[in-house]
Amino acid sequence: LASAPVDFPPPCACEADELVDVAGLVAAQATANDNAAAGFDPSVLVGYTGPTTIDLPCGRLHAPSLSGNGTLTLRVAHRTALFLGGDLEPGADFRVEIVGGGELDLFVEGNVVSAHRLDLGSIDAPSRVRLYVGGSQPIALSGGAVFAGNVYAPHAEFTMSTAIEIYGSLFAAGIVASDRLTVHYDAAILAAGHDCGPP
Repeated sequence: LASAPVDFPPPCACEADELVDVAGLVAAQATANDNAAAGFDPSVLVGYTGPTTIDLPCGRLHAPSLSGNGTLTLRVAHRTALFLGGDLEPGADFRVEIVGGGELDLFVEGNVVSAHRLDLGSIDAPSRVRLYVGGSQPIALSGGAVFAGNVYAPHAEFTMSTAIEIYGSLFAAGIVASDRLTVHYDAAILAAGHDCGPP
C-alpha cells in the first residue's frame, strides 16, 4: 500500500468563464437567424389554442416568446435550433417529438416552469434533444416529465415535486427533489457533433 499525490481532471467545465452564455446566444439570434430563409413565422408559438402541432423547419430559428392555452407539440424532422426569448412556461402539456433523424437544440433565455407535463425527445435516441436554460430561477416541474435528452442549466436548480425520468444527462446548479428522480445516462451525447462537416 502506497500513498502519493494524484492529479485528476475537474468533473465538468464549471468555472464561471467556462459556462455557456445561453441568454447571450438567444439575444444574438434575435437578429441573426434563419426565420425568413426557412419560412418560419414565430407568431405560430403565440396564442395557440387547443391541441396544436408545429413542424419546425431546419435552421436556426428565433421566437421572442411562447404562450398558448392548449397542448403543444413541436415536431422536428431536421436539424433545428430554436432560440426562445423569455421563459418556457407552457399553459398546458408540452412535447417535443423527434421524427427520423431530426435533432433539436432548444435554447431558453429565461427559466423553465411548468405545472403541466413535459415530454422531450425519444428514449431511443436521447442525444437528439438538447435543452439549454439561461435563467437562474429554479426549474420548477410539478406536472411530471420524461426528458429524453440533455439538460444544461448551469445557473438554475432543478426542482421537482413529482416523479421525473431523464434519459440523457442533467447539468444544473443543484437538484431539489421531493419525489423520485431517475437518470439513465446516454453516452451517445459525447459524439453528437462528430458527423457535422466543415462550415
